[in-house]
Amino acid sequence: MINILEGENVEIPVHYTETINEHQISLIRHTSNSKVVANCFSKVKFIKEEGFIGGTIRIEGLDAGHYDVNIKESNRTIPLRVHRGVYWETDSFILK
Repeated sequence: MINILEGENVEIPVHYTETINEHQISLIRHTSNSKVVANCFSKVKFIKEEGFIGGTIRIEGLDAGHYDVNIKESNRTIPLRVHRGVYWETDSFILK
């Protein structure tokens, strides 16, 4: 699970080498009891850097809530929680 604050970006490395679409990556917002609220694919950007085999997906602009990132090539689902709050002094603990 990845925990971030509102306004933060998340970058996840992927093996894709070209632009991505909704058949390869999905970003779904859901309630805490897993009812789908919205498809948030528009918040996913693909970044290709020269010299690297794969690329990176950057997820940005998410509101507080529960999300699932599904990377279909590796059949992985990554839970993503976006919180309202601030980081504690150590930058590793989120105060809600």
